[in-house]
Amino acid sequence: MAKPIAIDLSQEKATQIVQEAMQQFDLEVDLLINNAASYIYAPFEQSELLKNHQMIMLNVVAMVDLTDAFIPAMLARGTGAILNVGAQGAFSPMPYLSVYAATKAFILWFSEALWVEYRDRGIRVMALCPGATRTPLLIPLRVFSFHSFIHNTRKVKEGYSGSHFGAIQSSPHPAFADANAPLFKLAQRGWG
Repeated sequence: MAKPIAIDLSQEKATQIVQEAMQQFDLEVDLLINNAASYIYAPFEQSELLKNHQMIMLNVVAMVDLTDAFIPAMLARGTGAILNVGAQGAFSPMPYLSVYAATKAFILWFSEALWVEYRDRGIRVMALCPGATRTPLLIPLRVFSFHSFIHNTRKVKEGYSGSHFGAIQSSPHPAFADANAPLFKLAQRGWG
């Protein structure tokens, strides 16, 4: 049974509050979906340091902390799944989104390492790396076509279905698919 827990994951000790709420409701985590994210679109020198720190706390630290909090119980049960939502920004630098892209690269490599560590111990780990996806976070940029939003939203739903755990899911923006075909083919590999 899912229970919503409203908390600002960019703040210190957020994971501790989540764990306390889980204990209060007597809930276990079978599937951890780390999907929270923020970004700053600006030249690096114009982005506020505090906002960059908050983005790193949300996009990286909260994901690591939540994963650390729930893996022991998954290991004890011998089963569980972790879905970390990255982005196409994980595969190449993104001017004006430099810190965001770096956090997404961290998500990708962290997920791949965990996949190797836990694949024989009953925990499935996947990094889902969609392209532009129609969300309130991205729409204000107005840089992608409606078609690409539909295409990538479908890919995100497919990734969430759980049928592809153990592979990195990547869906390039149609404008970049041909130019970066070898890169995206590599990104779609499975580990075994």
